[in-house]
Amino acid sequence: MDSTKDYIITDADSRSGEVTIIVEGEPRRIAVAELDAASVQPDAELAAIYRTMVERAQAALRADRKARVARCARHVAVSTVERGSCGTAYGADENRAAHGNIAEIETCDCGAVRTTNINGSHREQGRWR
Repeated sequence: MDSTKDYIITDADSRSGEVTIIVEGEPRRIAVAELDAASVQPDAELAAIYRTMVERAQAALRADRKARVARCARHVAVSTVERGSCGTAYGADENRAAHGNIAEIETCDCGAVRTTNINGSHREQGRWR
């Protein structure tokens, strides 16, 4: 690897976390997590090249996710995860009674996420983002 100018990101898939990079004229599909792991190594020059590639790949993934969310006509939760509640749900009117128990995190197929704090009968539902 000589420099990052030799590696062009042509496609990003925010669902899988993968990007397509043109390396020596050939397209290669690679997970951004693998690029990130490669950026931690003893060869400082190579690590710097990988770090730049990771930054570009992450920016491409963010752009892909933003485009997917913008194209989604109606958000529908396809997966839900529960975790401990911490703070007000994004875009919600604060309901302190809903804090302190669980947060339900819903994800739409487009990648948009919505958090709802639930404590007994009290709910604080955030906006899709």
